[in-house]
Amino acid sequence: MTEKAFENAIKIDLAIGGLITANIYYHLTSSKNKNCG
Repeated sequence: MTEKAFENAIKIDLAIGGLITANIYYHLTSSKNKNCG
């Protein structure tokens, strides 16, 4: 793998990881809101 390909793989991984983290965070916060309500 070239350095550029490696950098691109990291960027894609971070983008996907960010989406997954946002989804988990959204579900956690909506669960807390339901429990409080």
